[in-house]
Amino acid sequence: METVKVKLEHSPIGCPPDQRQTVLGLGLTRLQQVRELKDSPCVRGMVAKIPHLVAIVGTGTRAPSPLKEEGKTIVAKPKSPVKKTTKKKTTVAKGKAS
Repeated sequence: METVKVKLEHSPIGCPPDQRQTVLGLGLTRLQQVRELKDSPCVRGMVAKIPHLVAIVGTGTRAPSPLKEEGKTIVAKPKSPVKKTTKKKTTVAKGKAS
């Protein structure tokens, strides 16, 4: 199976939200983090979308995972994006003026 190593070199702070989501979609959460991903058009397209943030460190082949051969797969829950907070509405007590 062909793989590609992707490294997060620059912070996505200040980037548009869709670029931040692309970084998270690649599984990169920390600076200088390297992930080995399956070399597919999807991964290549995601890397091409954010070339100013990531770099391809290397490509290669590796043996298939024994868990996948047995029919077992490990499913990781995707991390949720930045939680949106809502401001609490404050009400002012209206009293009768005398």
